[in-house]
Amino acid sequence: MMTKSLASEVSGENIRVNAVAPGDIETGPFARRHRKSRMVPDLARRDADGVGQPEEVAAAALFLCSPASSYVTGEVLVIDGGYTTR
Repeated sequence: MMTKSLASEVSGENIRVNAVAPGDIETGPFARRHRKSRMVPDLARRDADGVGQPEEVAAAALFLCSPASSYVTGEVLVIDGGYTTR
């Protein structure tokens, strides 16, 4: 709601407010936390595409910074391989 509220407040000033909400992304901290865990195979089964890659989050952020998203504001872009749709 904070994203929508801020977008609403600044809408007349040609400012866009969006957010990126990543799920499990294979980063250094993720690998260290789950290196000896049996949870990583479970995550791969849980998400259709397994654990996300940092490049996938970067691509979403790049989209939000590009002219292609010039008419997008007040949105939270969830990047979790569809996990929250279940």
